[in-house]
Amino acid sequence: MSENLNSAKEILADASALIIELESDISKFFLSKPYKTMVEHNAKTNADIHKVKLTQEIPGQFRSKARHIASDIRSSLDHVGYAAALAQGKTNPRKTYFPFAKANTEESNVRKVNCKDIPEEIFDIFWEFKPYIGGDDVLWALNEIANCNKHRSVVPVGHGLGGQHMMKNFKCDGLCHEMAFPPRWDTTKNEAILCIVDSSANTTYDIRLSFDICFGDITVIKGYPVINTLHYLHQKANEIILASEIKGKQLGFFA
Repeated sequence: MSENLNSAKEILADASALIIELESDISKFFLSKPYKTMVEHNAKTNADIHKVKLTQEIPGQFRSKARHIASDIRSSLDHVGYAAALAQGKTNPRKTYFPFAKANTEESNVRKVNCKDIPEEIFDIFWEFKPYIGGDDVLWALNEIANCNKHRSVVPVGHGLGGQHMMKNFKCDGLCHEMAFPPRWDTTKNEAILCIVDSSANTTYDIRLSFDICFGDITVIKGYPVINTLHYLHQKANEIILASEIKGKQLGFFA
C-alpha cells in the first residue's frame, strides 16, 4: 500500500505563511519606534548615563507564533514517519516521531522507542540530517522551540548598535568615563548604555537604531535571530521531506 506526503507538505506550507506573517509583525512593531534615548544621573559618581531603552514589551503573540511555526514544522516531519509506517502495513502506528536526540550515541535507543514504527530506510534518511546536539544543533532545537513556554523564549535585541555606525557627530566638552564600541545590549533590562560622562559636560550626538527579535533562554540557539532561524528550519524540513519522498518512492511507500 502506498501513501503520499501531501499532509506533510501542506503543514509545511502553513508554517511558511506564518513565518512571513511574523516577519511583517516584527517589522511593524519596530517601525512604531518602541524605544527612546534617555539620560540617568548617578548622584554618587556625579555622572550621566546615556542609554537607549525599549519602552514597550514585545507582543506575546511573537512568542506564541514562533512556537506555532516550530510546531508545524515538527509536525510536518512526524507526518512523514506516520505515512511511511502506514505504507509498510502498520495499523494505527503510534511511534512515528521525528528522531530528535541529545547526542549521536542515542541513535539505537531513539530508533527502538519513539521511532519503532518507522521503516528503517526512512529512519536512516531522517538520521542523515543529524537532528542531535553536535550534529545540526539548530535542527535539534526545533523541538525545544515548539515546546518552550518561557516568557523569555524570544527577546528583543539591538542588533544594529554598531558603535560609530550608530552614533555620529559625538561631542563632549567634559570627561567621558565610558563609551563601548559597539554598545552591549542588555537583554534583561532591554537597554544599552551609549556613554557615561560627567554631569557637567555638554554631550551631543546623532543616533541611528536598529533592532531584531532573537531567541532567549532556549538551549543551543540563544541569541539566534528568530526569523532567520525559522527560515532555516523550514528549508531543512523541506529537504528532509523531499529526501524521504525520493527514498519512499524507490521502496514503493509513496505514490
